[in-house]
Amino acid sequence: MDAMTFGAPWGSSLVGSSIIAVFLLFATSAAVYFGPELNRILYPERKVRGEALCRRLAVCIPVVVLLAATLFMVRGYTVTTDTILVHRLGWSSTVPLAGLQSATVSPDAIRGASRTRGNGGFFSYTGRFRNRRLGSFRAFVTDSARAVVLRFRDRADGDDVIVMSPHDPDAFVALLSRRVPPG
Repeated sequence: MDAMTFGAPWGSSLVGSSIIAVFLLFATSAAVYFGPELNRILYPERKVRGEALCRRLAVCIPVVVLLAATLFMVRGYTVTTDTILVHRLGWSSTVPLAGLQSATVSPDAIRGASRTRGNGGFFSYTGRFRNRRLGSFRAFVTDSARAVVLRFRDRADGDDVIVMSPHDPDAFVALLSRRVPPG
């Protein structure tokens, strides 16, 4: 099987949550940056301490958070003979296909999911999640409407259910279905 690459388009919920996250990040940063000045205006009798530290933190924290979120966002998927490469910014995560039992399109797969460890909508939905339908699962999702559920057996890392969202879920599933042993 030749390698085939799929894009990872953003769904409207990811666009909205990313905009809100960036806004809140910069609003909080501005509050920390200008907080000492506001404190000086409101309480002129009090001495303001830690102003330089507040300003450094207000500049550094958003840069670090944005960089981390950007580095871990999902940009696409490449299906090879024995793995799926989840493309990030400048690197890839590898999902071995050994033990793949099924691949199904499931637009409501992550509905009602709660994040147990990972990123819940700042440029992607990645990490570990849980919901009633799937139980615990690992996600590499950018558009929940294009979700594909991959079920594995006996994985050493414990990731028996993985959810991805390629631009063409039907073609993705068709390609992976050729990897599932019959019966």
